[in-house]
Amino acid sequence: DRHFQTIIDIDPFGTPNIFIDTALRAVQIQGLLGVTATDTAVFFGVKPSACLRKYNIRSLRSSFLKEVGLRILLAFVAFRAHPFMNYIVPMLSLSFNHYIRFFVKILKGKEGVTKNLAQIGYMFWCPKCDWCSSGGLDIRNASFSCPLCQAKVEYGGPMWLGPLHDSSFVHQCQQTLSITEKHTIPSKKRLEKVLTVISQEDRFPPGYYDLHKMCDSLQISVAKSTTIIQTIEAQGYHAGFTHIEPRAIKTDIPLPKLKMILKELAFASKT
Repeated sequence: DRHFQTIIDIDPFGTPNIFIDTALRAVQIQGLLGVTATDTAVFFGVKPSACLRKYNIRSLRSSFLKEVGLRILLAFVAFRAHPFMNYIVPMLSLSFNHYIRFFVKILKGKEGVTKNLAQIGYMFWCPKCDWCSSGGLDIRNASFSCPLCQAKVEYGGPMWLGPLHDSSFVHQCQQTLSITEKHTIPSKKRLEKVLTVISQEDRFPPGYYDLHKMCDSLQISVAKSTTIIQTIEAQGYHAGFTHIEPRAIKTDIPLPKLKMILKELAFASKT
């Protein structure tokens, strides 16, 4: 590949943690490192002690746990790269039902490591009302009381809070896919849809809202996702889908306003 000096892909059965250091030593600067993990229960907060043991990171079993898992593994790889004075740039990141997979570009330099550290921190989530937020590595002044309902807040990290993808790389993938015959890539149509969604994901803060779970907790019916997104944008905010969870959206609208929109749409559907 003319864009990368070397490409190393780690695709083990289970945890990739024991292979990361060796891969980081082997990959050249400007190289691409691919990492796959199938031990998703560890990343998704189902086995929190295993996550601490294998990755030295506190997991967070939240309503957006599939994204949390992806961000935990990205942070782990970044931390392992830093002692070599190397840093990572995520090019493409995927979190599907049974695995996590991403590709990061490996670069060298003190400034890049410092930038990586500024993109790593903790996520906070309220189990009662679904409020979420994120902050940097220094959590000495963090509040563990939900600002909306005052319930106790759960937290996880440190995890990657920066972009999950590189927009130019995603665009290149889309271009390559568009000129590739379907018999070469049978899943071409599905990949086109995934890349279209991925190209918009980094416009939003970390985390997503599972609409079905939220409407279930509110005891209301679920409106069409496209209608919800259009209503959010009509109020001056931004919203979009995520490849991670088809029933979820990513948005910058405050949570109380999102819940109000869901209630109004549910009420309108009954009248």
